[in-house]
Amino acid sequence: MTRRPARARRGVTLLELIAVLAALIVLGAVLLPTLSGLSRDTNVQAGADLLRQRMAEARSHAMADGRVYRVTVSPDGGTVRVSPDLDSPADPDADAPFSAEDAFPKGVTARVIVDPEAPPAADSSGWSVVATVLPDGTCREDGPEVVVSEPNCYPIRVQIRGLTGATSVTTGTP
Repeated sequence: MTRRPARARRGVTLLELIAVLAALIVLGAVLLPTLSGLSRDTNVQAGADLLRQRMAEARSHAMADGRVYRVTVSPDGGTVRVSPDLDSPADPDADAPFSAEDAFPKGVTARVIVDPEAPPAADSSGWSVVATVLPDGTCREDGPEVVVSEPNCYPIRVQIRGLTGATSVTTGTP
């Protein structure tokens, strides 16, 4: 007498399906806070990169155009602007000056610190002056610092060197 071979199963049982779904839910619950934390840090880094980019553009246009440019942050800290300095004389035969204004990523703000014991200088529209870049590439301000932050994240400090107009970035503590 010979036995018939067992037939292969064609599906999964309800118990197996519930076990796999439970494992996926537990894994998702563990990974979700980690992934959301990574995106917040990325937003702060993007804000610091935007500020550094605008500072570099102001410096390069000041040297190329031979005019003074100003980098400012809005009163609420949500926007950075590069524009020609209104106090500097302009060549009437020159091309239109460079100007740019960008918002930081959602939830990210910037605060200007020139002197820890004094409020930052502001232009006529209330924007905080980060740096005034001269045509030789230097900054009028000496060592201003901008703190780029978002709630529940480590802030990033962007410091501008007055003599060279170069920027350096350091990660702060919460």
